[in-house]
Amino acid sequence: MKSKPEVIIVGAGPAGMATALQLKRYGIDAVLFEKDRPGGLLINARLVENVMGFPKGISGPDLVKLFCGQLKRFDINAVNETVMKIDYDEISETFSVSTNGGSHYPAGVVVVASGTRANEWDQLNSILPEIKKYIFHEVVALLDEKGKKIIIIGAGDAAFDYALNLSAENEVLILNRGTEIKALLLLQDRVKKNPAIDYMDLATVESIDPGKKRSLAVGVRQNGKNTIQGADFIICALGREPDKRFYTLALNKLEEQLILRGSLHLVGDVSNGSYRQVSIATGNGIQAAMKIYHQWGSGQ
Repeated sequence: MKSKPEVIIVGAGPAGMATALQLKRYGIDAVLFEKDRPGGLLINARLVENVMGFPKGISGPDLVKLFCGQLKRFDINAVNETVMKIDYDEISETFSVSTNGGSHYPAGVVVVASGTRANEWDQLNSILPEIKKYIFHEVVALLDEKGKKIIIIGAGDAAFDYALNLSAENEVLILNRGTEIKALLLLQDRVKKNPAIDYMDLATVESIDPGKKRSLAVGVRQNGKNTIQGADFIICALGREPDKRFYTLALNKLEEQLILRGSLHLVGDVSNGSYRQVSIATGNGIQAAMKIYHQWGSGQ
């Protein structure tokens, strides 16, 4: 039986939490890092309806609480530090993980469960600094707002789900730069039936200035006509990309080789492309833990 390796998991979203839990069940203690709060993007979800065992669905925050409770039962705690760099030394066959706390951790196995990061809105660079505080890429920071007008830019699942999430206590306007809606038909139907949500296609933001009655005065162009939309906040839901900013150039070159070797595992949204679902992410995490356990010896 091989000696158990030092295992580091980057990210405590559903995939990272599932990996840590399954490893713990095998008697392998992993170091789980989370730069923000456990749960990842799941914290933004209004209603999760495709996780088995919840016939009426469950909100993202409530599901995160259950996940965290399960980790607590197994005495698994995430280290609240941001992983800044992961390098790999081919001679010692060891990873080196550096965090914003100035700590350096060696590891024989690394599980990357860092999820995705939002695509930046190309107009952000030209916006006044005092206005940027009203612009977000996720809904979680606005969940307690009431009586506000919120503009959401995008036409995918996230944009429509954010709109539904916020519409109970606020007015919402969805702006689609094109005509294609990529959101689920189920979400589209719910948005159409919701009187608190308006939708505009072929609509682009031309300007953002401080507002009078509301925080922002947003210039919107649609079909050659310009209007000013008052808004308190803007959410940009323009797609996401895998978050591997902590990779060194050396690790980036060795990634495929290390994955084949079983030293590096990518789980959840960071590797699933458009298949970003809670059940898939947790399954990825459990599978990765099982592979680590069987590769490094089950003792049988």
